Amino acid sequence: MKIAFVTDDLKGSSNGIYASAYRYAQKLRELGHDVNLVGYGASGTDAFPVPMREIPVVTPIASTCGFTFGEPHEEIFSKAFADVDIIHLFLPFTLEVEALLWAREHRIPVSAAFHLQPQNMTYNAGFGAATGLSDAIFSYFKHRLYKHVTHIQCPSQMIKGQLEEHGYQSCLHVISNGVPEKFKPRVGARFNDGKTHIVTVGRLAPEKNQATILEGVAQSRYKDAIVLHVCGQGNLERDLRLQAQELGINCEFGFYSEDELLELEQKCSLYIHASVADIEAMGVTEALSAGAIPIIGRAALSAPSAYALCEESLFDAQDPHELALRIDWWLDHPTEQTAWAAAYQEEAKTLSLTTCVQKFLEMEELAIENDLEAYALQNHFLPEPSALHQFFRRRIN
Repeated sequence: MKIAFVTDDLKGSSNGIYASAYRYAQKLRELGHDVNLVGYGASGTDAFPVPMREIPVVTPIASTCGFTFGEPHEEIFSKAFADVDIIHLFLPFTLEVEALLWAREHRIPVSAAFHLQPQNMTYNAGFGAATGLSDAIFSYFKHRLYKHVTHIQCPSQMIKGQLEEHGYQSCLHVISNGVPEKFKPRVGARFNDGKTHIVTVGRLAPEKNQATILEGVAQSRYKDAIVLHVCGQGNLERDLRLQAQELGINCEFGFYSEDELLELEQKCSLYIHASVADIEAMGVTEALSAGAIPIIGRAALSAPSAYALCEESLFDAQDPHELALRIDWWLDHPTEQTAWAAAYQEEAKTLSLTTCVQKFLEMEELAIENDLEAYALQNHFLPEPSALHQFFRRRIN
């Protein structure tokens, strides 16, 4: 199979969508498939980089989150999509909408993924969960792109439920972003300095809620023995550094490559995640695969709490006192740590990148079959190219 991946930002950053696209592409190639990568900053095998898209007001805000929009380019599309079996879209922005338009005009099958939770946008804009605004964004995304795609990948059951609640009627497939097989424990990897090392991974952004993690560590009975590793980049780094200093906790901040992150997670006994909005959180799945015990915040709009296997791995995502109790329980019970680490590693096997990519390929085969049938029938879902062109132009301009 030959697949084109289209996503705005492929330049390499703390962007989880970037990581997912490159990991899937690498695994698909290992399995004998061809993948073209289309996006700003695309590099490597079969890469088709597009120009940067400048959007007044929006672009400066997005850049503070480490995100860049891609500019659609007809000539690049023609080269990247010339002989593909299907085009897979990662986001609901102009680059992907134009790619969908190109695909429909040229009768190429299309699938999509839902990787951008509206609350990621509302929190970073300073509005919090903003239920009404989030509902409007769900509707906007649906009408702009997703209602015109038959098969949609959902990285978690939580986001599948959210799409169903908001009237998405496409075929929704729960397929994780997956964990590369190299994320596994390493015997003798733990730190040997008499300290308890805890790790957390994620953009330093409001919805990731690292502030609660800092407070929880500060309230732990083991505060003075803990070293907290905060891994990620974002516009809250300065505030979080000041908070850690004021709380008097031993906290190390840094941005790590994939291999460096794996090595750190293998060395840490506990992993904490406190997001209040998260579609999947690859940091959680990677950490438990690497041998760390997860302590995960429970929140209505955050998916990773589904990975918790026991109550001691759960806390209210906005309750630092409950988090401190969980930290203390695990540190009081080292034998339990060993037993549960093995259970979490078994769970992680179901999230292997190979397993997830195989499910993805099954979805792609269905999407190809359904779209080719629809193209042949010329039914109401796929209007004539000129009509579809006008339809999207009204929404893009």
